[in-house]
Amino acid sequence: MQSEPADPIDADRLQALLDGVEGWLHFDEAEALFSMVAGAPQDGRPISVVEIGSWKGRSTIAMAAALASLSGGGRVLAVDPHTGSVEHRAEYGAVDTFSEFCANIDRSGLGAFIEPVRRPSHEARPLVPDRSVDSLFIDGSHEYADVLQDIDDWVSSLRPGARVAYNDASWPGVYRALRERVVRRGTPYRNPRLVRSTLFVEYDPSSPFDGPQKLRWSILAATLAARRAANGFVPYLPERLKSWANSATALLAGR
Repeated sequence: MQSEPADPIDADRLQALLDGVEGWLHFDEAEALFSMVAGAPQDGRPISVVEIGSWKGRSTIAMAAALASLSGGGRVLAVDPHTGSVEHRAEYGAVDTFSEFCANIDRSGLGAFIEPVRRPSHEARPLVPDRSVDSLFIDGSHEYADVLQDIDDWVSSLRPGARVAYNDASWPGVYRALRERVVRRGTPYRNPRLVRSTLFVEYDPSSPFDGPQKLRWSILAATLAARRAANGFVPYLPERLKSWANSATALLAGR
């Protein structure tokens, strides 16, 4: 028996849930995460979502809101030690975001759909059965070795047809790991699209990697390379030009 489809996203409702929740996730990325989870293949069972890196709950709430819109519900396993990554500690010093994360979740009213796991993602991986995850969002440490480990650890958790998102795809360490594991020849992922700085793909290793797929991935690879090359100039660009560039590259990369 199929679950009933999710309610269409209500942008005002989602914005109200996210107001006051600190983080770097843009609203269009939050909408895309909502749609990723709400659009997961359903067969009447709860949807399983894993998030690597929660910070203070902005992305967690967006995905939990999608689960709340599904008749079958589900949960977001929100994996984060809440001690910050290397770049967070460099900017803020000692970090402990767990109490603020919990307060934001409580305020959202979506706690029934969220299970916090306060540990590094590598340690959390044994908690999740293989081939059980419908949606995966990777936004933990952006150091190359850590991103590579996150990708390698969690690929075996994915159901065929699962949706996956990688935040900050043109960040140096993330970009390098994606080029080695995701954006490459023989990739087990299909149908890439870019929403601002987040790369969305579908895990479908058995489907043909045909001409249209090759073209989409070639365009994505070129787009990410261009964004990576331009990263050093971004802080100096006018907001209007940055907005135009985000829209143009998202369109090229299949949004």
